[in-house]
Amino acid sequence: MVVEAARATAMDRVPHGPRLVLILMAAHALDKPKADKPARIYWGGHRLLAIEIYGPHEWGPNAYGRKEIKRAIRELHKHGLIAVHTQQPGGSTAYELLPRGGANHGPHGGGQ
Repeated sequence: MVVEAARATAMDRVPHGPRLVLILMAAHALDKPKADKPARIYWGGHRLLAIEIYGPHEWGPNAYGRKEIKRAIRELHKHGLIAVHTQQPGGSTAYELLPRGGANHGPHGGGQ
């Protein structure tokens, strides 16, 4: 999943911060379905991403890391590299990575 994310065609148009976020999301997603969990779904939440990239001090309400993760998620969604899989009211959102039919198919082999 990580290699596929890194090679996605749309990554050429995405800034470095969102690229790193997508690759980290891919590192936490399953490559193949397992038991009741589907493949290509990131369940970790924004908090995990902010802490892993910026450190534990970057998750407060006005923290830089928290804002940057939200910005990166918007950018990835805009380019078709992620899609909302499930969203729980007041809870975290699960994202489908490199959704089928998104902007991730192309000469680099992403989304295959």
